[in-house]
Amino acid sequence: LVPGLSAIGFKILLDIMTASPRPLTFLELPYTFRLRSEGESKLDHVVAMEFLIALYDRLFGRIVPVRFVMFSAIGALGAL
Repeated sequence: LVPGLSAIGFKILLDIMTASPRPLTFLELPYTFRLRSEGESKLDHVVAMEFLIALYDRLFGRIVPVRFVMFSAIGALGAL
């Protein structure tokens, strides 16, 4: 799967799931996190946007490149 992995973001599980030629099965293991004692979460709107960009790239990136869509979206927002 390594040659087919994307270099966008750090969402390795998304990359592995979408690069596989056949559907993969995953087993979820329950885990309880302890309360955070220091620092803060890195999960914010930027990380969510990177995930959506990586997902788009995997699904439609070969047809319409991500950069084109992003430039088009920014241009459309500017026009509005």
